[in-house]
Formats: sequence, structure tokens, C-alpha cells
Amino acid sequence: DGAAKFRDICMNDYIHTGPSVMNELVAVVHRFRLFDHAMTGVVREMFLQVRVPSSEKDYLRFLWYEAGRIVIYRYQVHLFGKCDSPCVAMAAIFLQALTHRETFPEAFQTIAKASLVDHMADSRQTQKETKELIRQLIGFFPTCAMEIRKFAGNTDENLKDLESEQRIKDLQDSKNMKDMFDHKIPPAKLKVLGLL
Repeated sequence: DGAAKFRDICMNDYIHTGPSVMNELVAVVHRFRLFDHAMTGVVREMFLQVRVPSSEKDYLRFLWYEAGRIVIYRYQVHLFGKCDSPCVAMAAIFLQALTHRETFPEAFQTIAKASLVDHMADSRQTQKETKELIRQLIGFFPTCAMEIRKFAGNTDENLKDLESEQRIKDLQDSKNMKDMFDHKIPPAKLKVLGLL
């Protein structure tokens, strides 16, 4: 954790956070609520998928006590809690999205305008458009050596073609999902962008 303090000092005190590349929360929530067919998805372990350049690994050393001796390790990837990790990971995704914007135009739009760190939350006018967006997001993220999952939406039609493990936990069972959208069982409580 880059924010962990020792003698009132932490790693984050000496790291530049980088420029703000995050979309504004209000703008993302607005896009999410703009049309009738909404979806969300989360990039799996996003920071841990972005490698630290070899020239910077020595700055991420840590000590480990093992078998009666101290061993020095170096992190190979960006960490949770390190203040520059969101900027670095999002910049990596944005650059890759720019490279693939013609192949995945809907995914590009969502990444550019409706993402907040590792969360994607967007809506489209039709179910067909929303299903295409989900398909493109699933196709795009492997180009970054990442995976998007924990999909949710406001209709079962948008999610039914997904593998169960690609949906949020409460919607992994297809019967449970159908019953929920048919109002036979209470809806799952879902946090989107940290909000209920």
C-alpha cells in the first residue's frame, strides 16, 4: 500500500500522481442514466495487469523476513494504493483504445467517456446497441491483456448471452436472473461506481 506510513512518511509522498485522466463522476453517471438500456462492467485486477518499467522497479522494493533472513523483492506491476496507479493504468487502456478504435468503436466511446478507473457504466438507446457494446468491451480488453467482467444491466436480455462468470454474482444463475427481471424475487443490490 503506497499510502502506508512509517515514521510519518509513505511512498505516495514522493510519487507524482500524474495528470488527471479520469472522467468526471457526474458525467459518467449522466451517460449511464441517459438511455433506457444500461450496463456496467468491471476490469479485473486492472492495476495488477500493468507492468512497471524495469528502470523503475527498484523504487518498488520491499523487505520480507523469510527463514531467518531478510529478502529484498521488487514489485513487477502497479499496486493498489499507489497514487499513480490509476493514471498509469487508465493511460495504458486509453492508448490501447485509441489504437483499436476502428475495430471496437463502441468500446472506445465507453472507455473515453463512461469509465471511472476500472468501472465502465454506460447506456444505449436499444438492447441491440447495448449487447454490441458489451460484446466489444469483452473483445477489446484482451488486447490490453485484461479482462472485463462483473457485468450487470437493467434487462436480462442484455446479459443472457454472457457466460455466467462474466455477470455479477447475483446474476450468475440464469434462472435467478430471469426471476429477478420478471420481479418474482427482489432485485440485487448493486453498487455502480461506488454508489448504490
